[in-house]
This record gives sequence, C-alpha cells and structure tokens, in this order.
Amino acid sequence: MMRKKEMSIKRIRTYSLIFVFAISIITITILYSPRQIGLCRQTHEQVNISPSATWEELTDQAFEYYKEKMCAEATYVTERALQIAEQTYGNESIEVTKSMDNLAALYRIQVECEKAETLSIEAKNIKLKNMRPSGISLGLASEIFFDTHGKGGYIPLCPSG
Repeated sequence: MMRKKEMSIKRIRTYSLIFVFAISIITITILYSPRQIGLCRQTHEQVNISPSATWEELTDQAFEYYKEKMCAEATYVTERALQIAEQTYGNESIEVTKSMDNLAALYRIQVECEKAETLSIEAKNIKLKNMRPSGISLGLASEIFFDTHGKGGYIPLCPSG
C-alpha cells in the first residue's frame, strides 16, 4: 500500500515538472521577441539597393540577409522586391505573390502577426484569382518562405486561429 502511494507521489511530481517546463517554454515564446530567442539579431547594417536591381536580385539579397538572421534588412529588401515585382510583372503576378509570401514569413518571424496575416490573405486571393478554369493552377501552390531558392523555412510564430 505504501509503495503505491510513493509511486503516485513520484508520478505527480514528474507530471508537475513537465507541466512547469511546458509553461516555461510557452512563456518564453510569448514574452521574448524572435531577436531575443535567436531567430533575428540586432544589426545596424546600411542596406544598399541598386536602382537597377531586378526582382530576382532583390529576392536573392533578402535571402542572404535572412540566412544571416538580419530580419530588418531582409524585410526592407523584400518590401522593395515586392514593389519591383508589382511594377515589372503586374499586381497579380506569381512574382508578386511570392514576394508577399516572403514578406509575410518575415513578418511572422518578427511576430508582426497582423501584417503577416493581411499579406498572406492578399497573396492567397491573388493566387485563387489566377487559377485556370480547369482547376490547374499557374504554379500558384502554397509557397514557403523564399521558395524561389528551393529552401523553405516557414516558422509559425503567430498563433493560428
């Protein structure tokens, strides 16, 4: 009888520790920004964008900043890439939707959930509008962050709902 009681107490202690650990992880995720948990780092690098830069070049440049965890710089360059895509390819092009998806992913990483959600919905609506009547899309499947490089990296930091 005493043995069962001791095992029950040990089990309760174990579950309590697991619960406290889980709450700690959730609290850290909510309270600390991505910069503080290592997804982004604080930088003060001057971003130089060539006036003649193409959408592809800007997307590549943003991806390089992203790989270096320079989220602010990657966001700045991706915003410019979106502008170039709209000017060059039109507001409802695949390039525009890829830039929107990339920018939304960067906003998600920086926990700017409203901006991310707005861009994601807008990109999805453009993709749906561009679908062929036969149901075959024009390559508008759900892109993952910087899919133009074949190296997805979606990090869902915003609560889904």
